Amino acid sequence: MRKANLLTVGAILIFFLLVCAPYAAASLCGDFDGDEALSIFDITGLISFLYLSGPPPADPAMVDVNGSGDLNIFDITYIIAYIYLDGPAPVCQGNLHEEFQSGCIAYGPAKDDSDYVYFEVLGNDLHIHHINAYYNCGLAYVVDYAVGDFCIYAMESDTGEPADCICYFNLESVLYDLEDGEYNVTFVGIYGDTLKTGTIVVDEDFGLIGYEDSGCLEKSPGDSTPSIVYVYSGDTLNMLHYNAFFNCAAEFFIPFELAGDTLRFYELNVSQVYVYCLCYFNIFAYTIGIMPGDYIAEVYEQQYDWDVIQLVDRQELHLEN
Repeated sequence: MRKANLLTVGAILIFFLLVCAPYAAASLCGDFDGDEALSIFDITGLISFLYLSGPPPADPAMVDVNGSGDLNIFDITYIIAYIYLDGPAPVCQGNLHEEFQSGCIAYGPAKDDSDYVYFEVLGNDLHIHHINAYYNCGLAYVVDYAVGDFCIYAMESDTGEPADCICYFNLESVLYDLEDGEYNVTFVGIYGDTLKTGTIVVDEDFGLIGYEDSGCLEKSPGDSTPSIVYVYSGDTLNMLHYNAFFNCAAEFFIPFELAGDTLRFYELNVSQVYVYCLCYFNIFAYTIGIMPGDYIAEVYEQQYDWDVIQLVDRQELHLEN
């Protein structure tokens, strides 16, 4: 059964109601018993189903009142708030999300208590990364979302069985298909602590749409000189960095920004796992919405999060179709 702290869930919900504008109402959304009205009977029906082995709703999707893709305590508190606290109206067609987790990391981070969270936007999808999370070894990772009018609240939970060990994980949750706009994001950990708050901007017509790396190359290249090449077509600009030299355990986060006529790519090693080897990587980043013109293109790198960010390449670019 989902482990959930009811006081924490309630506090998050109240904060959500105070800050975020309400949803547009969805017809019969939340109507557990099918009587075409929302009442205490829908609340008790959902509680019975989730926690007392009661009968299921006729259409589970129509009881997912916060659009999270999952039925849980959030849906109960959401219906209570709507009926009795003038909260936002239910919505049953929310954004899909998906979670990913590493196995237990074999080597701990280079520094104790070094877990951290960062947000990134790729296209219209929000990626939330929790690096070096120190959780139960039997972790089954889920993130519950409440998405209002340009507000996003996300809360981690663990649906796995308890185990007699704790280890480090790298975790990721992807919230898909957000509308364009600027969002306030709050991310809460499994233990109810706020891990990160921040603002993101979603614009499907501009910005970073993806990046990838080769992993450690099996063989050192014949010519190990780093090489950075830009490929431009339409309004898409790709940055291709060959023979980047990082720690073998590197995991990359590649932010991008356009400042005036300067294009900046950042190659940041977000892994705090240190192993005693270095190797070559090929790192590629893809952007859209770059108009033809003259630019300065810069690439920066950070070998570890305790290092300074250094400029490694600057080029003049003339982009035309």
